[in-house]
Amino acid sequence: MDSLQAGEMEQSLEHFATVESRFDSITVARQVFPEVYSDSIANQFYILYTMRRHDELLEKSATSPVLADVHFWTGNTYFRRTGNLDDPQEQVAWLERASDEYRKAIELAPDDWNAKFNYELTNRLIDELKEEKETPPQMMEILRPRPQQGEQPFQQTG
Repeated sequence: MDSLQAGEMEQSLEHFATVESRFDSITVARQVFPEVYSDSIANQFYILYTMRRHDELLEKSATSPVLADVHFWTGNTYFRRTGNLDDPQEQVAWLERASDEYRKAIELAPDDWNAKFNYELTNRLIDELKEEKETPPQMMEILRPRPQQGEQPFQQTG
């Protein structure tokens, strides 16, 4: 924890990975000190996310124990992936994966307000993207054409 607080991310990641491997080699230790084991994994996910090592984080999430923090950081990684995409359908697919991860995090830690906030935000974005998809801008041009130069503007009724 000292190296993490000092901002030595790489060194912290190595330390937490060592702690995890020691717990994995002595399974009784996981039962005796479950919080220490969980914290070592959660901190690794935090560090991987902070260091933007997203592929490594997703790879690790596939083999990690079921923990709220694992799902939270995995959800954040899926959410972040949408920023590089232009296709709304692809964005919705990644956001839905993020939403699933946040939901799992909330199920495991119902008092986690960060997971709740991210879950709500993600679902609102999904809804907006789906609404956008249903009415593409080209369709709006067909439905409400703009007047040509010199023509009288259309008069709205109703």
